[in-house]
Amino acid sequence: MINIPKINDEDKTEITLPKLMKTKEVCNYFGIHRTTLDSWSKSKKLNPIKIKHSKWYKLDEIKSLVE
Repeated sequence: MINIPKINDEDKTEITLPKLMKTKEVCNYFGIHRTTLDSWSKSKKLNPIKIKHSKWYKLDEIKSLVE
């Protein structure tokens, strides 16, 4: 769950949410099969975010995995 703080009129700070990629997009990005992505998730290389029945991955984590 993503918690978004309330913004008062006095406090005009900008909120940036992480950019997310779907499972299929991550598989295409790396050229891997979904089972490989699942094993990466189990080994904590990537931490999926579950939204309803879909898994999403943070773009920042994907970039750091490549580096």
